[in-house]
Formats: sequence, C-alpha cells, structure tokens
Amino acid sequence: MRANDAGALEQIYAADFIGITAAGRRLTRDAMVANVRGRGAQTTRFAAEELEARLVDGLALVAGRIIGRDADGIVSDGRFLHVYRRHNGGWQIIAAQATPIAP
Repeated sequence: MRANDAGALEQIYAADFIGITAAGRRLTRDAMVANVRGRGAQTTRFAAEELEARLVDGLALVAGRIIGRDADGIVSDGRFLHVYRRHNGGWQIIAAQATPIAP
C-alpha cells in the first residue's frame, strides 16, 4: 500500500476478500485496489506493533496494532485482525477487521 502497488495487492488479498474498515464500511479487494490506483504519493507512514499470530485449522490469524504518522504526528491508531489462507504455496488475506483506538 505504501508503494501504491495495486498489482501486489491483487496477489496478497484474495479475490473473495472481505474487510471492515475502522469506520465500519465493508471493503472488497476490488474496491481497495481501485482506491490505491487512484491515489497519489502517500505522506502517512504506518507501523505495525504488538503483532500476534497463530494457526487455527489451516488458517493464519494475525492481530496487532497499527499506527499512522505524518509530519504532524500520529494521525491514526487502531487494532486489526487479518485472516489468511494458503493459496498457490503462499498466503492470502481473506478477511480483515479494523477498530480505532480512541485518542
């Protein structure tokens, strides 16, 4: 996402991906990729922290905290949960949920 690489995102996110944004909106892979294609250079940088991963019945669950910063400081802070499945020898994200952390 940082590099606005829509092609890479199409490989990382499954075609049937479903996500829920921190604002509560439903998000498909195609909508996310279209958004990345339409935006310019990004000034916000994101760092994942407090990562926790586990395998459950052939799926990988990854939870963590993601903090977005720009020149003015922290602009977003939230927790996330991603669900991955095996695909063509690698992993693809099939579901994601984001929850904002109140300032």
